[in-house]
Amino acid sequence: MKKRIEQFIKTYFYFNKNESKGIYLLLGLIVLTLGIKWSFSYLIPSEPIQLSLETLAAMDSLENEKDDTDPYSNYSTDSVQHNQKKFEYRTKPLFSKYKKDTIYPEYPKKKLEALELNGADSISLVKLYKIGPVLASKIVSYRNKLGGFISLNQLTEIWGFDTDLLYDLEGKIFVDPKKIKIFNLNTVSFEELKQHPYFKINLSQAIINYRKQHGNYHSMNELKKIKLVNDSIIIRISPYSMIE
Repeated sequence: MKKRIEQFIKTYFYFNKNESKGIYLLLGLIVLTLGIKWSFSYLIPSEPIQLSLETLAAMDSLENEKDDTDPYSNYSTDSVQHNQKKFEYRTKPLFSKYKKDTIYPEYPKKKLEALELNGADSISLVKLYKIGPVLASKIVSYRNKLGGFISLNQLTEIWGFDTDLLYDLEGKIFVDPKKIKIFNLNTVSFEELKQHPYFKINLSQAIINYRKQHGNYHSMNELKKIKLVNDSIIIRISPYSMIE
């Protein structure tokens, strides 16, 4: 094992004399550069920046123009004498208390109103997060077939609209169930009813045939007498149905 390691080192880390000299020279230059840099920083320390007295006086005059309710009015001051003139200035940096207004202004964020889907057009839908023209067109088309949304969860019935997108749009959209179209099952025609995604052809034909055979419906529970109808279907179609 030891011989293999020695052989590996000799094979991949072999340098001739000229290459070895070049490496030692490069290392020497790096050490010399670092040494010079350290020497300069140690022997010649940087001096702090000092403001002129005229600048301090101008800052003081601007500060004094503020109202007397300055919360920093009780700060201690330093005295500086130059050319027999005495200037007093606050140790608090100028405009520090107005930092948010002068250096980093904060503007009130405009609160966006939630979009009502049963009255929205494609242009309004495209402005929503991750809603492109194609998906907006699908939403409008499916809404028209349904006669309006009664719940936001119905959006996931549209191809390309998943639950993650519905979560991202939380608080940005809502539906008004009062705007939906409701069918009177005693007067609606087969051609009209079959266009609805929840009724389709088979269920629509069964509802119309039962009405023709037994007369008008008196309650939604009568639909359970139809073989195709169960409790889950009743729950699904009830928001879009009425008996009059």
